[in-house]
Amino acid sequence: GWHEPVKGLGQDQAGGGAGTATGTTRGAVEVLDALVARGVTAVLAEDHADGVALAEAASARGLAMPGDLSLRRLGDPVRRSAPTSVEFTGFRIPRRQLGCEAVEVLTALIEDTPTGTQRLLDCELVRGATLGPPPAN
Repeated sequence: GWHEPVKGLGQDQAGGGAGTATGTTRGAVEVLDALVARGVTAVLAEDHADGVALAEAASARGLAMPGDLSLRRLGDPVRRSAPTSVEFTGFRIPRRQLGCEAVEVLTALIEDTPTGTQRLLDCELVRGATLGPPPAN
């Protein structure tokens, strides 16, 4: 659900989410407008700052979360964002463990030691206030 609206705006998809699509909150407004125009009712923000930017844009448009739009966040903040009181629903990623596992795999590959290159880590569900059923209409 993310790539098509961003592509439709002529944005660089490699740059990431709403807060970085154009480097401004205006990018979040444009992305939100594109999502709403396509009937999207749920969004997974890759970063906290993207979630904050989308939540602010939704609020400015008079959209209720989670009534009109559900928003989930993936991970804890990794870059600065505007302060918010929104309690995002999402997942907490074990970033430290992820880094340790990545170094372990890389070291094994460099040393030509047999190892599994794909490792799955458990993410913690964070129950917030931004996820709900889709609108009835």
